[in-house]
Amino acid sequence: MNERRERLPARDNSRYAKMPGPLSFFMNPKEKYLYHQIHPLKLFTDVGAAFVSLFLLWRHQLAFALVVMLAPPILVSCLLMRYADLEPYRQSAFGKYIARSMSHAMEAVRGAGMAITALGAWRQSIWIIVLGCAIVLFGWLRGKISNTHFSL
Repeated sequence: MNERRERLPARDNSRYAKMPGPLSFFMNPKEKYLYHQIHPLKLFTDVGAAFVSLFLLWRHQLAFALVVMLAPPILVSCLLMRYADLEPYRQSAFGKYIARSMSHAMEAVRGAGMAITALGAWRQSIWIIVLGCAIVLFGWLRGKISNTHFSL
């Protein structure tokens, strides 16, 4: 807790030291972006939007599928980064894990996996959907699968 406050410029410490409220107030936008990804509401929204959009893609309702796939996750992300107290997620074991292993490359892997999953739903191929889901899981679990850091 004090470690986080020590990173602020000395002139700002006195102003913020006695302020009540969540410590995520002190997080920079990069940290908020990282830790909002593991908030339960964000995970629930992403998974729910994925399932509904895949159903709509299976039925070839592209416009509705894209709205469902993109709008709720973006809205929830904005709200969480703006209003949620993300400090407990930063301090959690999962938060420490993603701080070590979640890179922009792994986020791109997760996005590519979702795109492959969407393609599988459009083509009505269970095997392509399973492949896409496996790629998304790899994007989340790469740090557990391999202890070495490799860049993509």
